[in-house]
Amino acid sequence: MQEAEDPKLEKLVKEISANLVKVYMQIARTQQDQANFAEALEYFQRCLDVAKRAENVEIEAECYQSIGLIQHQRGQYNEAIEYTNDFLKLCE
Repeated sequence: MQEAEDPKLEKLVKEISANLVKVYMQIARTQQDQANFAEALEYFQRCLDVAKRAENVEIEAECYQSIGLIQHQRGQYNEAIEYTNDFLKLCE
């Protein structure tokens, strides 16, 4: 996404991103609750990407933690450690 030079446009982009994060997060959690881990990972990753663009560190951290937990559940321990470490870095 290109940087918005117009403050109004930048504000609009952040508002849209905030709403998109909520939608992706809800879908990801629903998929996780239904043990559809591949789908949950896809939506947590989408949520993570949007949270980074929106500079929403809290949601970004939550996504890292959730992805790490799912990777652990799937037996992908190296990936789980990487995402959990990213989560911990943001919590410092």
